[in-house]
Amino acid sequence: MDSFRNGGSLLRPLLRPLVITALSAGLLACDRPTDSIADLQEKPMKGDRYGEAELRAEQDKAAAIVDAAADEAGSALPPVEAIASGGYSALPAGPEQSPEALLKSIVRAASALNSYGDTDPANVARLTGLELGLDAKGQRHGAQGALGKGRYEVAVWKPYPRDPSYLIELRVKPPEVCELSFAAMKAVMVAAGFRVSKSARGHDPLVSFDRAAHGGLGVYVIASTDSHDAPNCVSVVTLKMEPRDG
Repeated sequence: MDSFRNGGSLLRPLLRPLVITALSAGLLACDRPTDSIADLQEKPMKGDRYGEAELRAEQDKAAAIVDAAADEAGSALPPVEAIASGGYSALPAGPEQSPEALLKSIVRAASALNSYGDTDPANVARLTGLELGLDAKGQRHGAQGALGKGRYEVAVWKPYPRDPSYLIELRVKPPEVCELSFAAMKAVMVAAGFRVSKSARGHDPLVSFDRAAHGGLGVYVIASTDSHDAPNCVSVVTLKMEPRDG
């Protein structure tokens, strides 16, 4: 793990032999008078200005330069622990949640969304009852914490600055812990007035729930499941608002 925290330790063993080899070859070549190929084959290598001690000293200087450059590059790399899925910074720690309570929070938010402004992080925090703080880079609002045998991440952010709507996402990690039941989610979404549709075969197993909102907008809730034909577990839930097709 230390080698990942410090990128310099990865760069150093790769760069050092290349630089030293190139320096050694350059010193020997530059110090020798120009000869024909035949002369080089016949003449012994005599009279070199750089002896073994001098060559070793130059190699040590090159190694020191490589070490310094590698350390500087490594110090600019962020620790692996600070990186979450998708290349974002890790979300702030939140309280432990039960699958039932977390599902109710997400459905409550989906049912209340009616405009782009409703997806604002402060409003999503109010609707879900979750404290959604900023990550270290200020890119996403959200929280993460324990969820049964796994963990949850709730994040609210704009993938692109000009997007009119924030994206709301719930992730269960690892997916195989199956803490969110598809049957339970489908029951409450249908009861809340959402239509249900599935992705076509050959694509990722997704189930979409949607309903009409104000101003020609629609609320779309996409659930990533473990199976096309008989979904049992939900690993990712994405909420977004877009113009409604029909």
